[in-house]
Amino acid sequence: MSSRVEEATKADHELDELERTVQKLRQENAILQSKLLARGAVAASGGSSAIAQLKEDLFSDLSGLIIRDVRVEDDKTVYDCLQTGRNGAFHYKISIPRNAPEAGLAHGSATANGSGGGYEDTEITFVPMLDDKRDALLMSLLPDYFTEPLTFMRSAAAQCYWKISQALQKKL
Repeated sequence: MSSRVEEATKADHELDELERTVQKLRQENAILQSKLLARGAVAASGGSSAIAQLKEDLFSDLSGLIIRDVRVEDDKTVYDCLQTGRNGAFHYKISIPRNAPEAGLAHGSATANGSGGGYEDTEITFVPMLDDKRDALLMSLLPDYFTEPLTFMRSAAAQCYWKISQALQKKL
């Protein structure tokens, strides 16, 4: 009787390990599909975009951030992002107003349209694309404020990226 309990316990542990492996493989598959789609879009446009793709590939390899798509709308630019790490992949969208000051303007200087806000004062909108079932582990690791849409100043963008990276790389 005791050996059957031990066998059942061992089988449960093996099943748990296999489920974790399947989840990890699904995440890796999603990452590779995103990279392939991004690469295909650039290849279709041709020209000097090959150099831009090489730069984007290196950035992605070093940072774990994949920019899946960029959509320019009348009033904003929307970036579809997938940030990856040992604990999975976090899908989110970033929106930046199109009337945002250009990068070359100094902080606090007047913009081309005469307003007083500088580049660092641009508001960025962050929208997580979480699925309760798929992203349960990730949601338990992220700070709560990253599970809901939020707005922050461009000057805080690097800090937000860093906090997401910490959650994705945290040893469990």
